[in-house]
Amino acid sequence: MSIKRSKLLIAILIALITVFLLIQLVFQKSHPLPQIPPIPTSVLVKSAENLSSEDNVIGSDVKSIPNQSIQKQPEETIPDLGSPNLQYLPTIDDHQAKISPLNGDGTNVAELPHSSQTVPRTFQILLWTDFFSQKNYVRDEWRSNCDYTNCRFTSNRSILENADGLIFHARDINISDLPNKRKPEQRWIFLNHESPAHTSFSSLSSLDGLINWTATYRLDSDFKLSPLFVPVPTVLPKPFINNQRPGIVSWLVSNCHTPSNREAYVEELSKYIPVDIYGACGNHTCLPKMSQDCYKTLADKYYFYLSFENSICSDYVTEKFFFIMNYPIVPIVFGGADYKKIAPSNSFIDALSYESPRSLAEYLKHLLENPDDYNSYFNWKRFYTQSSSHYACQICKALNKEGDSKKTWDKLSEWWFGNATCYRWDKNKLIQSELA
Repeated sequence: MSIKRSKLLIAILIALITVFLLIQLVFQKSHPLPQIPPIPTSVLVKSAENLSSEDNVIGSDVKSIPNQSIQKQPEETIPDLGSPNLQYLPTIDDHQAKISPLNGDGTNVAELPHSSQTVPRTFQILLWTDFFSQKNYVRDEWRSNCDYTNCRFTSNRSILENADGLIFHARDINISDLPNKRKPEQRWIFLNHESPAHTSFSSLSSLDGLINWTATYRLDSDFKLSPLFVPVPTVLPKPFINNQRPGIVSWLVSNCHTPSNREAYVEELSKYIPVDIYGACGNHTCLPKMSQDCYKTLADKYYFYLSFENSICSDYVTEKFFFIMNYPIVPIVFGGADYKKIAPSNSFIDALSYESPRSLAEYLKHLLENPDDYNSYFNWKRFYTQSSSHYACQICKALNKEGDSKKTWDKLSEWWFGNATCYRWDKNKLIQSELA
């Protein structure tokens, strides 16, 4: 009886469960539940990326989203600033980030204009005169390492009325060929690489009261033509110096009769120490003339080089000095500049600081006999290098920076001739030269 009762109870239980399931099924069909749309995956991803252990979350029942349900987006790669494949951030345009040449203290100046800055206007500079009979002499190389490049230099005189500036090269000025019209804001610029001894007084005096800017070798010019010696970012190792050279003193020269009478000094110097003269004034040849190969040849063969200027005038120093400073040879200078103001100490020998050419020769012999003393003249190369800025670059910067401000050189000729004392070597001493 007990077995039959158990089977009966099980059958009743199964029947009750079946009835319950049928009733629930019928209820769901007659009362359907609202459907909740699935959460988009992108929303889940964004929420997961923004959620961290330090976030302040309201409520304590927030559950983390399972990792396997999220396709995590790859992180954006930030360019390495030290990489050669640097890509600029979108807030600064490539052409807007400009690095200036070294300042006098050896620092870099970076100008990063705001991304909303408008494109600057283009300044036009008319090359009114030629440059030793050459037109369009300002080449595009001036733009290299220049803060501002929105300037155009041309010899086309048709732009006269619209030109922002005019350049007059001293040796090519023609008094009868000056502009007959000029807009008030137009800048006139005096350009001269030569000393007063090679400058026409009448041509310059015709520009008194008309010139606004000067570009010369003079330290008190508006724009400087000479390079600067600036500190290097990192001290360099000691340079190798060859102390086994066949020659002693070299000189590359083509002008044999000069206002400074340097040829007379060299003639006296050669009585006490050998001097090999290259070019039109000597018996030796170095080609190509004034080339890097030529200077390198002289530096390999000689201990000293004569950087003698054709004029002994205030501040006057030329490429004869600056070029040779790039080579392992000691320059002997002969000029009117205060070389201590423009070059590192113990980087040159000033011939005019010795009583006579004979005393200079004795000192040169001392250096040959004492290699350590000779080598000390190259120690400056560990700490300094040359840096130059083309006058066209300086002019373009001034046009951008100075706005409507305008000055005038009322006594240009007096400044150039009267304030530039010049001398001449004569009978083992300097005598003052007569200028216009």
